Amino acid sequence: MWDNKLEGPLTRQVENLTMLNILDLGVNNLTGAFPDEIVGNLKAAIILDLSWNQISSNIPKTIGSLQKLAQLSLAHNRIEGSIPETFGELINLEASDLSYNNMSSVIPKSLEALKQLDSFNVSFNRLHGEIPNGGPFADLPYQSFVSNEGLCGNPKMHVQDCYGKSKKRIVIFIVIVSSVIALVGLASVIVFVLMRRHDKTIKADDEWLPDVAQQRFSYYDLQRATQDFNGNNLLGSRSLVLFPKEH
Repeated sequence: MWDNKLEGPLTRQVENLTMLNILDLGVNNLTGAFPDEIVGNLKAAIILDLSWNQISSNIPKTIGSLQKLAQLSLAHNRIEGSIPETFGELINLEASDLSYNNMSSVIPKSLEALKQLDSFNVSFNRLHGEIPNGGPFADLPYQSFVSNEGLCGNPKMHVQDCYGKSKKRIVIFIVIVSSVIALVGLASVIVFVLMRRHDKTIKADDEWLPDVAQQRFSYYDLQRATQDFNGNNLLGSRSLVLFPKEH
């Protein structure tokens, strides 16, 4: 039924095909999600091809029950979410194409146990984390992982080294923290300088005030200045304190 202009969601009728070895529904317009029951009941399936459709949602965890599955193609769909850990239970899997989807998880380390796997393509997704390097991953080409900006691992895979990526994040963090500390320090210095200037201004203003409170006159000085306390030389004679007139 490949390229047969089929439309609509995957129907539950497929789950009754328990003895089916090959299910090829590629290049159609199938939509909707993977029903867990459908995938879980295709236990006799050796080849499952649903590529070039509009299938969405996550890959169901029941995919791990397809112990006879050798070839799986889900490329060019709208699959989201993660690659389930149960992928590592597909002990007879030889080829898997999950490229051109919207998956955004890590590549499970459980896939390193797939000894039969010699073709694995997850290019053009949004995967992140370290690319496994054990088992079949030691011989896979870098093209299998292109256009996943979040992936890191062995430089031969044309991705950033995971240690270098972590180191870069640490450097960025240190730069940000140092910048914040420097700005706080600069602000403190500016405030300190402004306060010092303010204190100097107040002190300078005080120096211009007449130092009357500090002047002291003896009785003899007052007597002589007022010509023996002559009323004509006093500002006021009724107050308790007498002030001499200035000459």
